[in-house]
Amino acid sequence: MRRGPRITLLVAVAVLGGCATTRPAPAAGAKLQVVAAENVWGSIAAQIGGDRADVASIVDNPATDPHDYEATPNDARRVATADYVIVNGVGYDTWARKLIDADREPNRVVLDVGELVDVHVGANPHQWYSPRTVERVVDRVTSDLTRIDPAGASYYAERRAKFETAGLASYRELIADIRG
Repeated sequence: MRRGPRITLLVAVAVLGGCATTRPAPAAGAKLQVVAAENVWGSIAAQIGGDRADVASIVDNPATDPHDYEATPNDARRVATADYVIVNGVGYDTWARKLIDADREPNRVVLDVGELVDVHVGANPHQWYSPRTVERVVDRVTSDLTRIDPAGASYYAERRAKFETAGLASYRELIADIRG
């Protein structure tokens, strides 16, 4: 009986099985690692997350088209180590969904804005222009950060209130002017 291939297979399974670890929830007092595919969503997360979150936006240059963006190994690492990931969805950042799917971390929370507002591929992906969508994203980011970091619930609620009254004030004024 040949044992060589069988032993090699068992060793490979044992070694690879040790690589599939589940990342624990963030430790108390540790900053949440948040990654947004686009800076418009990252800005909202940063304003609500404040000092309790490190927020990185992958596409942070307005001259970069997320439709054509090619993810880098550094982007993949960011997503793989994130506690929370925000993507636009609606076919706008398909590369971001591929990064998430490549590392299915059960403790990672993912917000797909298109799914949140029930907008599908083929519709207008520029959802940050919709005040209703922005309000829903603010709600969801606040609730998701609170779910990930329950000890920060009151902090996130305070940051949200400040963002809604001060941070979104000029945004709401512009909308009012447009609606005339």
